[in-house]
Amino acid sequence: MAFALHYSDNWNGILCNDAFPFIRPISQHLYVGADVEVMIKDYFLGYAQVTTIRQVALQDVNDLMAWCIMGNNGAYLRTVLRRMNGNALDSTPFAFGTATYTQRNESTVAELYERRWKQLKEKSKWLPRAALKEGLATMQPDFTTTQSHWNGEETYRQ
Repeated sequence: MAFALHYSDNWNGILCNDAFPFIRPISQHLYVGADVEVMIKDYFLGYAQVTTIRQVALQDVNDLMAWCIMGNNGAYLRTVLRRMNGNALDSTPFAFGTATYTQRNESTVAELYERRWKQLKEKSKWLPRAALKEGLATMQPDFTTTQSHWNGEETYRQ
């Protein structure tokens, strides 16, 4: 049985890409070439192979790592990691790496895309109307126009 990378959510969509970054407490199961299972709650996304790995102390987690993993700054990611790992010290080592899918459960990934699209559609006012009308048919909305959520005016990107 392969080591499992468990996630509670895929809010930023990184687990639907062919490769994705991760940060976990140091483990003997995480090394370059290791096969891992990727899980979101009870959903099996597939098997991936660790392609890069680097040991970093919690204090060395920087903004670039944090933006890649969770779309927030380094201070916030350090706070989250402390909470998730029993108030870890600044010197606590973590494994920062990337993994690439070797086998993916496409039906689960499609279901996650659909669920995420519905969440965005319900919660977000900034998506262009054209993208909302296209829905799940293309999953590639055109973001050349955006609607400003503070004054209702449409703006166009060059």
